[in-house]
Amino acid sequence: MTSQAALLALVCAAALTLFCRIALGRFGRRVTNFRGDCIPSGYGVYVAAWGCAVPLGVLASGDQRIKPGIALAFLVTAGSLGVLGFLDDAFGAHGSGGFGGHLRTLVRQGRVTTGLLKAAGGGLASLCAAWLLGEGTAAPHLVVLDGLLIALSANFVNLLDLRPGRAGWTFLFLWAALCGAGLAAALPGPPIVRAYALLTLPAAVSLLVLLPGDSRGRRIMGDGGANPLGGMLGLGVCLLCPLWARVVCLGLLVAVHVYAERRSLSALIDSIPFLRALDRRLGVR
Repeated sequence: MTSQAALLALVCAAALTLFCRIALGRFGRRVTNFRGDCIPSGYGVYVAAWGCAVPLGVLASGDQRIKPGIALAFLVTAGSLGVLGFLDDAFGAHGSGGFGGHLRTLVRQGRVTTGLLKAAGGGLASLCAAWLLGEGTAAPHLVVLDGLLIALSANFVNLLDLRPGRAGWTFLFLWAALCGAGLAAALPGPPIVRAYALLTLPAAVSLLVLLPGDSRGRRIMGDGGANPLGGMLGLGVCLLCPLWARVVCLGLLVAVHVYAERRSLSALIDSIPFLRALDRRLGVR
């Protein structure tokens, strides 16, 4: 990335951070966590904002070291999922029972929830991002595959944001694993791996700064941060993994979502000794 692109990215990050602070001050909510404490929610919108910084800098500077389609895909993912998630954080009625619950509310009450809008808008944004990754030349079935991967990855991290630290630390572990595996296997080539790491590094760093408060149960990331983080993981899988690995990841994500619609992921984690011990190291329980 050129120095001009880096400077523009910093300017964008500063402006977006100020905008997020104003939005949180005006529309931020306090919610009751699993322990019954009333704490602020929605700080993850800062992470989404920083996820937009490098793509904006690259596009504004005309830097050709990162393909414009890839930068735009990350901007669409971080920006749209961040905005839709924050709207759900600020105005949504939580406890609807997952995607099925939002559909039941629509059918029985004729009411469109913010959660349903988030799901529909996030799905469209994910398909758009998948199309942009292929620069409009990918086969339609691959665009659908990658779009589903991005959308389900976004919601996967959101499903984990039910206990302190769980979603954030999981993202950081998977993000580091993706970058490391991409460099070790050199499947898409080091330039693509470096581009992915560069585009997502500001979001990862901002999350690392904010995560201690989340891990201690003092604030909640919210959908405005969890969904963009998951979307960026999905983009990484689409960029760095071969087709067979993407199909396997999609199958695993579908299985997790089907399970989560019927059972509790937290109960599942608590029932497995290794996962329970690991989960308790991520934050207060």
